[in-house]
Amino acid sequence: SEQDDPEMALDLLLALGSSEAFKLLRRQAVGEKFFMARLKRFFQVDHQQSCELAVAFRSAVPVDDVCAALEGETRWKHEYLKLLFAQDEIAGQGYHMQMVELFAEYDPMGLLPFLRASERYPLEEALAVCQRKGLREE
Repeated sequence: SEQDDPEMALDLLLALGSSEAFKLLRRQAVGEKFFMARLKRFFQVDHQQSCELAVAFRSAVPVDDVCAALEGETRWKHEYLKLLFAQDEIAGQGYHMQMVELFAEYDPMGLLPFLRASERYPLEEALAVCQRKGLREE
């Protein structure tokens, strides 16, 4: 049962691709460590809920670890970093230049508000990204 072995129950739900895994994870005490160990699988099941959990667990699940686990999954990384920035703009400050690139790729309309809200990127590099992507207005 889920009370006897919550990790096994979670693994089964993840294998089935069930979003019930998120509810069970929130109810059980397996928490951050379990989530981080299966981060990519959680994102495959539901990337929005995974972003929310990764941000909620940010004190125990380092931003660098999440970004490393999401390497090659640029859309997921964009969603995660965008939500992280909305909650805690300092936590992901080392990724703000990468966020410029990701906004330019996936959310051009969100780029200008991001550029105005953050000062943690090299201005010349951000301008080059905008020019390369044809986003002259930003």
